[in-house]
Amino acid sequence: MRTPTVLLAVLTCVPSWAATPVWIDTDPSVQRGGHEVDDGFALLQAFHSQELQVRGVSVVFGNAPLDRAFPIGQRLVQQFGPTGLGAHRGAAGANELGLETDATRALEAALGKERLTILVLGPATNVATVLRNHPDLARNIERIVAVAGRRPGQHFITGKAATPFRDFNFELDPEAFAVILRSRVPLVLAPWEISSRIWLDSSDLARIRRSGAAREELTDAAEDWLKVWKSQFGVEGFNPFDTLAVGYVTSPHLFTCESLPVQIREMNDDTGGATKKPYLLVGKDIGSDASALYCFAAQPAFKADLMSRLAEAGLWTRTRAWFLGLGQSYGVNPLIFGAIYVGAIPFFAASIAWLIRNLKNRRPVAWPLLSAGFFFVSAYLYLIVAGKNIPVWVYLFIAAMAVFGIVSTVRKIRKAVSI
Repeated sequence: MRTPTVLLAVLTCVPSWAATPVWIDTDPSVQRGGHEVDDGFALLQAFHSQELQVRGVSVVFGNAPLDRAFPIGQRLVQQFGPTGLGAHRGAAGANELGLETDATRALEAALGKERLTILVLGPATNVATVLRNHPDLARNIERIVAVAGRRPGQHFITGKAATPFRDFNFELDPEAFAVILRSRVPLVLAPWEISSRIWLDSSDLARIRRSGAAREELTDAAEDWLKVWKSQFGVEGFNPFDTLAVGYVTSPHLFTCESLPVQIREMNDDTGGATKKPYLLVGKDIGSDASALYCFAAQPAFKADLMSRLAEAGLWTRTRAWFLGLGQSYGVNPLIFGAIYVGAIPFFAASIAWLIRNLKNRRPVAWPLLSAGFFFVSAYLYLIVAGKNIPVWVYLFIAAMAVFGIVSTVRKIRKAVSI
């Protein structure tokens, strides 16, 4: 029964069964001249992961000012994301916590439809604004996975650097993380402790470039970023921080994590000076009733897993990602379409057997014909009724498949009746 269509239904339906719906909040700065690129790699990784259904992308200030970050985010989503997905402009600074933006309105609308996992790859201002203004939506957040946090006494030192890194995403808007902790939404931290053990070097970038999975714009920017790390820290690679947050959702079996109390404390600034600053601390001895799942180690296989998504996403993977994105763009649930299609097969077969039997016995065939016709087009009826803004070529494809199926079925019936 309709073999070409079965293949399409399987391709559309099977990956959606286990796919996690996610929203990505990011602060990209991918450009030439030595700017951070991990957000770009994290987006590429997410878009090439069949375990994820990316429902939306929002952009926040952070690695770059919003006026520069937003166009970069738009470009990355357009180049690598599924058909119909856009980027939403968010907060330009921590002082905009609580201010509604296109990003917060889009995230609010998405949470009104389904439960989402939210990946916080930059300051948490956009996500915290939604939680502060609409606390009832917290129940629709499956979890927040953020690139932030540390253990007490831990300093972010790389190579020959004399001054520790800042806990950048947290420190740019500590109050946003306080809002998240108060909301009691499940929080997963993919901190410096885990990402500092994963390295991308020149050979990795060369492999990504050869694969054609990433545009030269991304790999060229990464080469410049690699030079910055070698010059400033004396190391031959860089840590792709944000990819660990994506990796936790796609491949949690590769991560070692522990549920620990979490608290924001003000302490002496470890990056120099006599001032104090807030820290997002986790640990067994932290006196707090709030907790987070703190990820501190990734198996060696994570690097291979990451590279397979960054460097081996060739034409087939990109085409497949585009195809799966069609359902998201046009309002058709692939799981429902597949269930209707597969479920109709035995009823269609029974109707055809009924029709053949009536033809052989010279009995009326109106009812078996109606029954066979209904089950033949049932999945397509769902597509037509539930779909929105479906392009003409889809209807032409359905018509072609219907003609093929009718011709094939008539031939089988004639052959069976003549026996």
